[in-house]
Amino acid sequence: MTSLAVLAGVAVPLATAIPAVASDSPQNYRPYAYIANQGSNTVSVWNLGYSSDDPGFYTTIHVGEEPLGVAAAPVTRDHTGPDPYIYVTNAGSHSVSVINPDTDTVIKTIDNVGEEPYGVAVSPDGSRVWVTNRDSNTVSVIDASTNTVIKTIKVGESPEGVAVSPDGTRVYVINSGPNSNNISEIDTGTDTVIKTIDNVGRNPHQVAFSDFGTAYVTAKGEVSVIDTSNNGTVTDHIPIDGDPYGVVTNPWASRWVYVTNTTTDKVSAIDLNSNTVAANIPVGGPDAASFGIAENPYTNAYPGVWVTNSGLNNVTRISTDSNRVWDTLSDDHFDHPVGVAITYLTHTDATSNTSARRSSSEQRPPTSAQSEPLGAAPARAAGAAVPAGHHTR
Repeated sequence: MTSLAVLAGVAVPLATAIPAVASDSPQNYRPYAYIANQGSNTVSVWNLGYSSDDPGFYTTIHVGEEPLGVAAAPVTRDHTGPDPYIYVTNAGSHSVSVINPDTDTVIKTIDNVGEEPYGVAVSPDGSRVWVTNRDSNTVSVIDASTNTVIKTIKVGESPEGVAVSPDGTRVYVINSGPNSNNISEIDTGTDTVIKTIDNVGRNPHQVAFSDFGTAYVTAKGEVSVIDTSNNGTVTDHIPIDGDPYGVVTNPWASRWVYVTNTTTDKVSAIDLNSNTVAANIPVGGPDAASFGIAENPYTNAYPGVWVTNSGLNNVTRISTDSNRVWDTLSDDHFDHPVGVAITYLTHTDATSNTSARRSSSEQRPPTSAQSEPLGAAPARAAGAAVPAGHHTR
């Protein structure tokens, strides 16, 4: 079983206004965030919207016990097929919930994964799903066309994070146990472990790929940088205070990587040109316990990341234009939020709960207390990542 010690949530004032939707946004599509609530065994669905009044709460979906990880296949702007399924790992009930986003219902529960399913990632083409099973030291491979487990792969001790390379040929699995502290590299053509990458820090958690042949791995007090084009060579270690956890890169030519932290109240923005922390962004207080992070990659109108603060029962949105907090969403629907994923969907009847919305008249510019810039303000970024949950030791 998995548990988190948390405190009651508090609201955080708003920051800068959100820009209007870009003219090149796809018609009849809009971004939605799926957020796993470990405390209530639910997934909250939020409509990111197209105006400064959004986002707004959309619906709640009941899943298995202690949901942690959330993932969906990437969706491009010219997407014309069906909306991709959403996959949720339920650590407490040892299952994976498959959500049809067109109806926001669980269409299948996959029960034959391993013990304490944790992280989850979907291939770029949406055909395969990989689930780490923390207590079984395995990875389950799911055929997305049938939503059945087709293979189980033995990996290292206590696998947590998992990510698929942009070309879909490799999967990195983070083995967090003290007898591992490494990465299992899986060849997706054979679904076998072909390499173990060491020297990624103590108690590693999560991993994210960039489009430039680089992977970033969070671990105790650092982020490791891996050259995936050079046989998985660790090329750098970036020091970060506390216990860095979630990580999101920007696949489309951004210079920034964002990292959450479970023991500080800050999200770190890493400058990829120098592999240094360029800004530490406060996200709610010392008990925030920030785990999940995802970015809206689908329109230039919303260059921002969503951060789940499990200890405060809220979600903070950060502008990647300025590395400052836009606002923090505090709502009764959040109950120890952990994993978060953002995808484009064709919902046409989207409505918003005004109690969780903020009008532009309520917004105000960020104060110096809302960010701690260590370098120049960033250029606009876009991207996404697959987050997962956390096991408290």
